Amino acid sequence: MTHHYSQRLVNPFRGILSVVETEDADAVSNDGIHWALYIHGQHELAQLNDGTQRDVTLPDIKYGDWSRLGGFKHAPIRNVVDHRRLDAIGAHLLEAVKFAAEQLPFPLRDHYELWLLDIHAQPLALLSVAVHDHERDNPTGLHWRPGEAAKAAFTSSSPLLANAANACAGQHVEDLVNRAAGATPMAQWFQRDAKSAGTGLDGTRIDAKLNGRRLESNAFPQLLLATAWAAPQERALLEEFLDWQAPWLLQLQNLSDTQRAQLEQIAVRRANVVAQCHQLYPQVIDEDRITAARVEARLRGTMDAPVKPTQEADAVDVTLIPYYRE
Repeated sequence: MTHHYSQRLVNPFRGILSVVETEDADAVSNDGIHWALYIHGQHELAQLNDGTQRDVTLPDIKYGDWSRLGGFKHAPIRNVVDHRRLDAIGAHLLEAVKFAAEQLPFPLRDHYELWLLDIHAQPLALLSVAVHDHERDNPTGLHWRPGEAAKAAFTSSSPLLANAANACAGQHVEDLVNRAAGATPMAQWFQRDAKSAGTGLDGTRIDAKLNGRRLESNAFPQLLLATAWAAPQERALLEEFLDWQAPWLLQLQNLSDTQRAQLEQIAVRRANVVAQCHQLYPQVIDEDRITAARVEARLRGTMDAPVKPTQEADAVDVTLIPYYRE
């Protein structure tokens, strides 16, 4: 059976990941255009030195890459005995991807969310997401990140940076948010429901009384980062950062028409990123505006190029999500 869904790429937030799953394989794309196909690793009984046996899961095998424009490119596959089986699984997955790619964007299924909490135990910034309950974990290191791309490219004329020891706007945003979490940061998992309310689950360093609490949808920042707590100049800088993220934020599926229209006006300042992301926008308020941004990007030669920024080493567990690049 084939499934397709989306999940957000967070900490740092860089839009959504589209996933097509078959029984033995999956394919992923972070732009809805370029797909990487993987065949699931097999389970084998390994003989240990003491004579006992242990069930070992072998790593996934990359089968290849596909885009509608470039076609399929087979990845080199080594140390595999049953090539015919792999080709059968890969061919089935490829057909599933070609069919599902016409239905983008896929619905989000990452209803488990790990939030960094502020000093009042309210959601401050989204740290992690999970599609299934068993995928959740509770990291000991709780640190929100804007991403290396933000540190390199996000700029601001905020007076907060005038006398700062580090004038990097992205780093200043990172410091502000993590200070707001307090000296001993806490994080809590929530399960969001169809109305976007959240039921509190376990977490890191949280009071046991918080487990089972229910927060209404307005307790969770729609743009995944709270700003109301900050002083006026700090809040202005945080909102500038969210403006910089606008091309990615437009991929979120719970925005109001008013909020989406405002983000579209801001996003077109980064036409090249809009061109890379637009395939995954669930709705467009001003088609002419977005089309003009895509044309501008095409003239600059940047449209439909896969996004390959530098990966931030500890931003995500790359053994679980090897296709997340930031």
